Amino acid sequence: MLLERLPVGPMESNCYIVGCKKTKIGAVVDPGADAHKILERVKVLGLKIDYIILTHGHVDHIGALGK
Repeated sequence: MLLERLPVGPMESNCYIVGCKKTKIGAVVDPGADAHKILERVKVLGLKIDYIILTHGHVDHIGALGK
């Protein structure tokens, strides 16, 4: 299992990238901002994101959702 914390946005909210090292299937948890930063890290890790998980609806946790 792979788990990385990625601080995003001006408040440096915690976004998490979770994935399986074997299958390369992953999830992004709380993509609050900085979609380019999140996507670049996902690319480096070689993951295919099948899930986006939102813990709640505040903008600092969902801001990059549409990207």
